[in-house]
Amino acid sequence: MRYNFRTQNVCAVQISFDLEGDKVSNIQFLGGCNGNLKAISKLVDGMSVDYIEEKLKGNTCGMKNTSCADQLAIAVRQAYEESKKKFYSGERAMNGYFYGWYMKCQSKDSTVAFISARHKNGTSETSSLQVITEDGAWNIDMPGTAFKKDCKNIFLGKNRFGKNGIRVNIDNPDARIKGKLDFGQITPIKYDIMGPFALIPFMECRHYVFSMRHSVNGKVVINGKPYVFENAVGYWEGDSGRSFPKDYLWTQTCFSGGSLMLSVADIPFGPLHFTGIIGVIYYNKKEYRFATYLGAHIQELRDGKVRIKQGNMVFEAGLIESSGKALNAPVGGSMIRTIHESESCKAYYKFRIKGKTVFSFKTTKASFEYEYPS
Repeated sequence: MRYNFRTQNVCAVQISFDLEGDKVSNIQFLGGCNGNLKAISKLVDGMSVDYIEEKLKGNTCGMKNTSCADQLAIAVRQAYEESKKKFYSGERAMNGYFYGWYMKCQSKDSTVAFISARHKNGTSETSSLQVITEDGAWNIDMPGTAFKKDCKNIFLGKNRFGKNGIRVNIDNPDARIKGKLDFGQITPIKYDIMGPFALIPFMECRHYVFSMRHSVNGKVVINGKPYVFENAVGYWEGDSGRSFPKDYLWTQTCFSGGSLMLSVADIPFGPLHFTGIIGVIYYNKKEYRFATYLGAHIQELRDGKVRIKQGNMVFEAGLIESSGKALNAPVGGSMIRTIHESESCKAYYKFRIKGKTVFSFKTTKASFEYEYPS
């Protein structure tokens, strides 16, 4: 979709660009320094909103408190938030919907993940916080009015989850959870993980990847047990739609020099179904992407194992030892399904390009969900 943005206090009077999902392209400035602005437009063409904001937000020009580059960052963020509101309004028109974030914090000793969500079925709208560790999983139900969201944060009552970190203070009979976790610079992916499927309305489930890797520092105490994170790592993703896929595999882990995530799922598409693949490997500051829309296909999928091939790249993942904890998942907007996530389990990963092994390792810090029939 094409957007036009009227600038403030800079030489360029208008910025125009296309926005598909979170990918920005065909940027044009009206007025301003012709050569420099053409260069900026080329350098960030095809990049994500998060990437552009990270690189250009706050840039000033002379004595001004802004610049054409800063105005571009403001423009793409504003357009992206408007597009999400339009999409979200469409989701609300469904019989049921959900929207939530998954924020995982991983140290050498501990793993804790927070799932903040809002869900609606018919006239009933609620929100919830789920917390999962190696030791257990807790679900805290809240009224729908407790959920608030802006471009950087989800608020559940007095609890906050966002780009800068987590503030949590829960006190109920089953879960006493209190803590503060600070995040470092996030690592967004280059463009929407859904690719062209981000443009298709009313898909059963949409996936988002907000940060492949960022630093985590702080402490959370859960029912008296402290989970300490010092120079630890984090991962941040989200989902929205009506229901989780009926059958799917999902895995994520952070490891030395990188991070990875993979989702393979049965996707209903009108009267048809297909196996959808989305995955990102972030390794040595380089992004590798596997996706159905890029030609990825399954070579093996059984018994908690998957092997995917795309061009000259092959990626394998496998669950070695499960430690599944029960979580609630949406069906038609109602959190009535029980899934099982192994939050910190033993798994293996192998990545090859042109037959050469890029990495191959086993870890006890994998997160894994395998919801295919036995």
